[in-house]
Amino acid sequence: ITSPKDFVYDGNIEFNVFRKDINFFWFSLDQNDGLATYKSMTSYDYNVYELIERFKPKVISNNFIENLSDRRIAKFYQQSPQYDALYILSEN
Repeated sequence: ITSPKDFVYDGNIEFNVFRKDINFFWFSLDQNDGLATYKSMTSYDYNVYELIERFKPKVISNNFIENLSDRRIAKFYQQSPQYDALYILSEN
C-alpha cells in the first residue's frame, strides 16, 4: 500500500527496509540501543509524535508508541484490518 516516495514508521525493523522512515533511528529504538546511546552523548530530542505529525507516514506500527490516542495518531490513522500492530494513514 506504499510507494517508494511514502514514509513509514516501524520501530522494529520489520517492514520498512525499502521505504523511507521518519527518522534515522528506525531500527534501534530499544532502551539500550543506538537511539539511547546517541541521546546520552548529545542533546538530541527524539519525539515520535512530532515526527509522525511532520512526515505523515503512510503506515506506522505501534512499536515504541505509548499513546495511540495521541491526537497526531488517533485523528489520522486507522488500525489495519489485517495486522493489529499496524496503523494506516486515513484517506480522509
